[in-house]
Amino acid sequence: MAGKISQVYATALFELASESDKLSVFYEELLALKSVFSQNPDFIKLLSAPTMSDAQKYDMLSKAFEGKVEKDIYNFLRLLCDNGRIDSFIAIAEDFAQMYNEHMNILEVTAITSIPMSQGLKQKLIAKLEQVSSKKITLIEKVDKSIMGGIVLSYNNTRIDSSVATKVEKMKSQINSIIA
Repeated sequence: MAGKISQVYATALFELASESDKLSVFYEELLALKSVFSQNPDFIKLLSAPTMSDAQKYDMLSKAFEGKVEKDIYNFLRLLCDNGRIDSFIAIAEDFAQMYNEHMNILEVTAITSIPMSQGLKQKLIAKLEQVSSKKITLIEKVDKSIMGGIVLSYNNTRIDSSVATKVEKMKSQINSIIA
């Protein structure tokens, strides 16, 4: 149910952003707010608390965001508080980002490596992914020493795992099936 709610609000906000020609502005501000709310989950809990009056919630929102974010985004936060949906903000921001990426022909790819990639390697990977996907690539880098080497790429619901750890695990399985 929460997914549906977030999609409804994200779609309405996306339409408003499109109509007012502020898609990029909304996208950037929603990402920034998502980061703020993710790092401060107690803030959303406080804004969701039934014991707080609307005036108290508006005062908190005003002190934190009024004049610092696009007026429509600020009003959207107030609307979410009014409707008791502020706790869905992160999901709404994620749904909006997905709509934005589709609209702008952007594919968000997460690359996991055992050590940070060099700038040259990142550029080659982005160029190859853009060539294969025919989309603009936004690369999110993560480092995970447990993969030992290689790379794991994730996008949409696809995962390409060419890590050393996975290859070792497959070899181990094959050896065990031969021995067993």
